[in-house]
Amino acid sequence: MNYPYPPAVPTAGVSSRGSRMPGGRGPWWSRVLVSAAITVLLWGLSLVILIVTDRNFIGPWTDFIAWTVIYLLFVVILVLWGRTVVSGILGAVFAFVLLAISQAPTAPPYDFWIETHHEWYRVMPNILAATFLIGTIGGWSLARRSTPYAWIGVIPMVAVVGIGTWVLNNHMPSLAFSWFDDHDHFPTWWWFANVSIKAAFVIAGVLVVWACDAIGLAVRRNRPTPPSAGPAATWGAPDVQAPWPPSSAATSGQPSWPAGQQPVWPSQPPPAWPTPPPQAWPGQPPTQPPPGT
Repeated sequence: MNYPYPPAVPTAGVSSRGSRMPGGRGPWWSRVLVSAAITVLLWGLSLVILIVTDRNFIGPWTDFIAWTVIYLLFVVILVLWGRTVVSGILGAVFAFVLLAISQAPTAPPYDFWIETHHEWYRVMPNILAATFLIGTIGGWSLARRSTPYAWIGVIPMVAVVGIGTWVLNNHMPSLAFSWFDDHDHFPTWWWFANVSIKAAFVIAGVLVVWACDAIGLAVRRNRPTPPSAGPAATWGAPDVQAPWPPSSAATSGQPSWPAGQQPVWPSQPPPAWPTPPPQAWPGQPPTQPPPGT
């Protein structure tokens, strides 16, 4: 026998906040592993590009072209590995602008002019190193951040950029001039140290921002979700569909049903429900009356 129930209210669809970009899908640990693999791959490619161009091409543009290729590769990676399309593009544009500012003065015409003007020769390396670190750290962080808490990481990132700028300009590995008496290129260990030190400061800056972003994710995960506040349904009111079955446990007492709305039970009266009837319950209405009816 079928029993009439108040019509069920269709539940509202839950909008997906997931990203269509590969960088925004999958568990967090898989994204960390992929990011680490991208870092190692970019480090290795940079090392190969610099060594190959240094040993096979001679000219004032060699170093400039090699680093330009590396920076463009980094920008493309940001677009492809951004958490969302918008964040990937923002990170790529930010990195492109800052790295272009860092790279342009090293072109041979400008580089020669800087070397002949001592007031610029002393300050320009600091500017170039700082823009390089800000461009790489900021570009990656913009492309990969998940919460506004990541912006707190800008404070420790400034310290990383300051220390990195000082190291890159004053404590990088150097070569004796006698090396070039017998060689027309830099040794492999020198490129290895050069690229590794730069990568170390970029990774350190990215990690401090990522740590703050992780705090934001933890706060968001632990925040209680407020119950959905649907329209207050009144039994028997015109044009109002009350969801079924009730949302709370039954209590003693006779139920209060509006006139003409009493459910039809086979032989016994319905069990005691709260008065007035509760307003919401997830799921489908029961197919059988409660036990004891």
